[in-house]
Amino acid sequence: CIERTRQGTNVMRAPPVGWQSGLHAILVESSRSHSDYPHIKHESFGVEMGYVYASPVIVRDDSPVPDNDGSTYIPTTLPGARAPHVRLPDGRSMLDAYRDTFTIVSFVGKDAATELVDAAAAANTPIRVLAVDDATVRAVYEADLVLVRPDGHVAWRGNSIPEDVSALIGAVTGRVDTSACLATTSVRGPQFS
Repeated sequence: CIERTRQGTNVMRAPPVGWQSGLHAILVESSRSHSDYPHIKHESFGVEMGYVYASPVIVRDDSPVPDNDGSTYIPTTLPGARAPHVRLPDGRSMLDAYRDTFTIVSFVGKDAATELVDAAAAANTPIRVLAVDDATVRAVYEADLVLVRPDGHVAWRGNSIPEDVSALIGAVTGRVDTSACLATTSVRGPQFS
């Protein structure tokens, strides 16, 4: 224990007798109650991985947010969710592609994302294209085109590039107010006005 004296100096004093046994009792009881439920720290994967958030830099569609009780993880590319992990044919995780730049995952070929890549380059926002030709992975990713941020969260998804691709880039980079320029519809992709 540290006490302040009348002169304002700090003095180290011995702790009260029995403090260790009291602390020990609290720690034992705490660990006992936690050990009764050891699964808690291992069964909250849905809380960690299944979180879906809203943000001005997320272009939502009108798909419902999956019910999540926190104990299970339901992979989804709903904008605002973490992009699902899927192993690519060469053994890499798709998550490895999302480390340092925006990535557009295209299940309809690399050329389908050309307009988006060009608009992003004009806005000084590099976008990597990850073309994936795998029906199983496409089923997990729920749309033909999925734009993933460098932090691994889905920024937008759709089955075609929207008409106003510059507004999409502006929205996901925070350069435009999404409420003013975006109206979204299901996974068909947002319709820009």
